[in-house]
Formats: sequence, structure tokens, C-alpha cells
Amino acid sequence: PLHTNSSIQIRCTKNTTAIISMDSGLHASNASGTHRAMANNNGNDYLSYDIYTNSSFNSAWTANNQVTYIASNAAPATINVYGAIPANQNVNDGVYNDVITINATF
Repeated sequence: PLHTNSSIQIRCTKNTTAIISMDSGLHASNASGTHRAMANNNGNDYLSYDIYTNSSFNSAWTANNQVTYIASNAAPATINVYGAIPANQNVNDGVYNDVITINATF
């Protein structure tokens, strides 16, 4: 599999609790063995992938779970996000993408 990581920046008032969630993306109904899928530029091929809350890639961040952040101060905080694309998917070469909406509820 291909693994990668990124981050989400959030800034809250001190002692505020934020519940961070994300949807399944635009192409989740085309995922095979994962929770999400990316479409190629032609929209006729899909590459399955998952997003995780930890670097061990064993806690999938699905649309059904959330991450809780409690601000210890008013400075911006970084929440790490990890992604994995399973190997051996029978798809055409190309550029694949998806759009995920991230929500923070205070």
C-alpha cells in the first residue's frame, strides 16, 4: 500500500472543545474494501483509499467517527491525518482525486 500523511489546522478559544468530523467524500459509493474512493479525470475509474487517525493505520477516520480536540490555549493546533491506498488495484494510470468536507463543531 501507499501511505501518506497530512494535517488539519484548528484554532479555538482556550478550554473550548471541538468535535472534528469528515464526510465520506464525493465517490465513496465506488469504494471497494475501503471507506472512500478517488475518481480519475475521466470519471470512469476509481481508486479506493482510507483516512486514519493514527500513524499505525489501524483506526480509520470514517464519516461515522470523530476526533475530539480540547484547546489548552488560543494558539493554532495541528491534528495529524494519515492516508493509505491499498496495493494491487486494477485501475488505469492517471490523476485521481476526491473532495472531503471537514467540519469542526464547537
